[in-house]
Amino acid sequence: MMKFPRFLVTVDRVREECFRGYKKGDQFEFRDFTYPPEGFCAGALHSIFPVMYAMTFGAKFPFMKEKDTMYTTCPDGRKITFKVLCLLEEEPLHIPCERPVELEIEVAEVTGKCFYKYKKGDKFRVKGISTPSRFCGAAYSTLFPVIFNLNFGGAYPFEKDPNAISTTTCPDGGYVRFKTKRIMKK
Repeated sequence: MMKFPRFLVTVDRVREECFRGYKKGDQFEFRDFTYPPEGFCAGALHSIFPVMYAMTFGAKFPFMKEKDTMYTTCPDGRKITFKVLCLLEEEPLHIPCERPVELEIEVAEVTGKCFYKYKKGDKFRVKGISTPSRFCGAAYSTLFPVIFNLNFGGAYPFEKDPNAISTTTCPDGGYVRFKTKRIMKK
Protein backbone atom coordinates (compact mmCIF):
# COMPACT_ATOMS: atom_id res chain seq x y z
CA MET A 1 0.00 0.00 0.00
CA MET A 2 1.33 3.39 -0.99
CA LYS A 3 1.91 5.87 1.83
CA PHE A 4 0.50 9.30 1.02
CA PRO A 5 2.48 12.44 1.91
CA ARG A 6 1.24 15.21 4.21
CA PHE A 7 0.86 18.78 2.97
CA LEU A 8 1.39 22.17 4.52
CA VAL A 9 -0.79 24.83 2.91
CA THR A 10 0.15 28.43 3.77
CA VAL A 11 -1.69 31.63 2.90
CA ASP A 12 1.02 33.35 0.87
CA ARG A 13 -0.81 36.43 -0.37
CA VAL A 14 -4.08 38.21 0.43
CA ARG A 15 -5.47 40.55 -2.25
CA GLU A 16 -8.93 41.09 -0.72
CA GLU A 17 -10.70 40.09 2.44
CA CYS A 18 -11.53 36.41 2.44
CA PHE A 19 -14.95 35.09 3.47
CA ARG A 20 -13.15 32.64 5.80
CA GLY A 21 -10.99 35.41 7.24
CA TYR A 22 -7.71 33.82 6.13
CA LYS A 23 -4.67 36.02 6.76
CA LYS A 24 -1.13 35.96 5.30
CA GLY A 25 0.85 33.28 7.11
CA ASP A 26 -2.13 31.14 8.17
CA GLN A 27 -1.17 27.47 7.85
CA PHE A 28 -3.20 24.33 7.39
CA GLU A 29 -1.85 20.80 7.61
CA PHE A 30 -3.43 18.10 5.47
CA ARG A 31 -2.89 14.48 6.60
CA ASP A 32 -2.93 13.67 2.88
CA PHE A 33 -4.82 14.89 -0.18
CA THR A 34 -7.99 13.11 0.98
CA TYR A 35 -8.15 14.73 4.47
CA PRO A 36 -8.55 18.51 4.52
CA PRO A 37 -8.49 20.18 7.92
CA GLU A 38 -11.94 20.56 9.45
CA GLY A 39 -13.71 23.65 8.13
CA PHE A 40 -11.19 24.31 5.35
CA CYS A 41 -12.73 26.37 2.53
CA ALA A 42 -14.22 24.07 -0.11
CA GLY A 43 -13.62 26.64 -2.85
CA ALA A 44 -9.91 26.83 -2.05
CA LEU A 45 -9.78 23.06 -1.77
CA HIS A 46 -11.17 22.80 -5.30
CA SER A 47 -8.07 24.67 -6.59
CA ILE A 48 -5.59 22.94 -4.28
CA PHE A 49 -6.80 19.33 -4.68
CA PRO A 50 -5.39 18.65 -8.19
CA VAL A 51 -1.98 19.94 -7.05
CA MET A 52 -1.88 17.75 -3.92
CA TYR A 53 -3.17 14.75 -5.87
CA ALA A 54 -0.48 15.18 -8.55
CA MET A 55 2.31 15.68 -5.99
CA THR A 56 1.18 12.52 -4.19
CA PHE A 57 1.76 10.50 -7.34
CA GLY A 58 5.12 12.04 -8.23
CA ALA A 59 4.30 15.03 -10.45
CA LYS A 60 7.07 17.63 -10.64
CA PHE A 61 6.74 21.30 -11.51
CA PRO A 62 10.09 22.33 -13.04
CA PHE A 63 8.98 25.95 -13.36
CA MET A 64 8.76 26.26 -9.55
CA LYS A 65 11.89 27.53 -7.76
CA GLU A 66 11.13 25.59 -4.57
CA LYS A 67 11.16 21.78 -4.74
CA ASP A 68 7.87 20.03 -3.84
CA THR A 69 6.00 23.34 -3.87
CA MET A 70 3.23 24.80 -6.00
CA TYR A 71 1.14 27.97 -5.69
CA THR A 72 -2.60 28.07 -6.33
CA THR A 73 -5.18 30.81 -6.11
CA CYS A 74 -8.62 30.96 -4.63
CA PRO A 75 -11.31 30.62 -7.32
CA ASP A 76 -13.24 33.51 -5.69
CA GLY A 77 -11.67 36.42 -7.53
CA ARG A 78 -8.12 35.27 -6.68
CA LYS A 79 -8.45 36.85 -3.26
CA ILE A 80 -5.96 34.42 -1.70
CA THR A 81 -2.81 32.73 -3.00
CA PHE A 82 -1.88 29.49 -1.28
CA LYS A 83 1.57 27.90 -1.12
CA VAL A 84 1.22 24.11 -1.20
CA LEU A 85 4.23 22.24 0.21
CA CYS A 86 4.41 18.46 -0.08
CA LEU A 87 6.00 16.93 3.02
CA LEU A 88 7.48 13.79 1.48
CA GLU A 89 8.76 10.91 3.56
CA GLU A 90 9.65 8.88 0.48
CA GLU A 91 9.99 9.97 -3.11
CA PRO A 92 7.06 8.79 -5.30
CA LEU A 93 7.57 7.37 -8.77
CA HIS A 94 8.13 10.09 -11.38
CA ILE A 95 8.29 9.42 -15.11
CA PRO A 96 10.16 12.16 -17.00
CA CYS A 97 8.23 13.24 -20.07
CA GLU A 98 8.04 16.17 -22.44
CA ARG A 99 5.17 18.58 -21.93
CA PRO A 100 2.57 19.03 -23.02
CA VAL A 101 1.91 15.33 -22.74
CA GLU A 102 -0.45 13.50 -25.05
CA LEU A 103 -3.10 11.51 -23.19
CA GLU A 104 -5.76 9.04 -24.21
CA ILE A 105 -9.01 8.85 -22.27
CA GLU A 106 -10.89 5.62 -22.95
CA VAL A 107 -14.35 4.62 -21.77
CA ALA A 108 -13.48 1.40 -19.95
CA GLU A 109 -16.96 0.48 -18.70
CA VAL A 110 -20.56 1.68 -18.92
CA THR A 111 -23.06 0.22 -16.44
CA GLY A 112 -26.01 2.58 -16.85
CA LYS A 113 -27.41 5.49 -18.79
CA CYS A 114 -24.96 8.18 -19.91
CA PHE A 115 -26.30 11.53 -21.09
CA TYR A 116 -23.37 11.76 -23.54
CA LYS A 117 -24.09 8.23 -24.76
CA TYR A 118 -20.53 7.07 -24.14
CA LYS A 119 -19.89 3.44 -25.06
CA LYS A 120 -17.17 1.09 -23.93
CA GLY A 121 -14.14 1.64 -26.15
CA ASP A 122 -14.84 5.32 -26.99
CA LYS A 123 -11.53 7.19 -27.00
CA PHE A 124 -10.57 10.84 -26.68
CA ARG A 125 -7.12 12.38 -27.18
CA VAL A 126 -5.89 15.29 -25.09
CA LYS A 127 -2.70 17.29 -25.24
CA GLY A 128 -1.59 18.82 -21.95
CA ILE A 129 -4.42 19.75 -19.62
CA SER A 130 -6.82 20.87 -22.36
CA THR A 131 -10.43 19.77 -22.46
CA PRO A 132 -11.33 17.19 -25.10
CA SER A 133 -13.74 18.52 -27.72
CA ARG A 134 -17.43 17.86 -26.88
CA PHE A 135 -16.47 16.05 -23.66
CA CYS A 136 -18.77 15.86 -20.63
CA GLY A 137 -17.88 18.64 -18.17
CA ALA A 138 -18.75 16.58 -15.08
CA ALA A 139 -16.55 13.70 -16.25
CA TYR A 140 -13.71 16.09 -17.12
CA SER A 141 -13.95 17.70 -13.69
CA THR A 142 -13.40 14.29 -12.11
CA LEU A 143 -10.62 13.38 -14.56
CA PHE A 144 -8.75 16.70 -14.22
CA PRO A 145 -6.53 15.68 -11.26
CA VAL A 146 -5.52 12.56 -13.22
CA ILE A 147 -4.81 14.58 -16.38
CA PHE A 148 -2.84 17.17 -14.36
CA ASN A 149 -0.82 14.41 -12.66
CA LEU A 150 0.03 12.53 -15.85
CA ASN A 151 0.95 15.79 -17.62
CA PHE A 152 3.62 16.54 -14.99
CA GLY A 153 5.18 13.07 -14.84
CA GLY A 154 3.22 11.57 -11.95
CA ALA A 155 2.65 7.82 -12.07
CA TYR A 156 0.44 5.11 -10.60
CA PRO A 157 2.72 2.38 -9.22
CA PHE A 158 -0.28 0.30 -8.13
CA GLU A 159 -1.49 -0.02 -11.74
CA LYS A 160 -0.18 -2.62 -14.20
CA ASP A 161 0.97 0.30 -16.37
CA PRO A 162 2.19 3.20 -14.15
CA ASN A 163 1.48 5.58 -17.06
CA ALA A 164 -2.26 4.91 -16.73
CA ILE A 165 -5.10 4.74 -14.25
CA SER A 166 -8.30 2.84 -14.88
CA THR A 167 -10.47 3.62 -11.85
CA THR A 168 -11.83 7.14 -12.48
CA THR A 169 -15.62 7.09 -12.53
CA CYS A 170 -18.13 9.69 -13.66
CA PRO A 171 -19.73 11.58 -10.75
CA ASP A 172 -23.19 11.15 -12.32
CA GLY A 173 -24.08 7.83 -10.72
CA GLY A 174 -20.72 6.24 -11.46
CA TYR A 175 -22.14 4.62 -14.58
CA VAL A 176 -19.08 5.38 -16.69
CA ARG A 177 -15.52 4.37 -15.76
CA PHE A 178 -12.56 5.82 -17.61
CA LYS A 179 -9.00 4.68 -18.25
CA THR A 180 -6.55 7.54 -18.80
CA LYS A 181 -3.06 6.88 -20.07
CA ARG A 182 -0.02 8.89 -21.00
CA ILE A 183 1.17 8.25 -24.56
CA MET A 184 4.94 7.91 -24.31
CA LYS A 185 7.03 8.90 -27.33
CA LYS A 186 9.35 6.20 -28.55
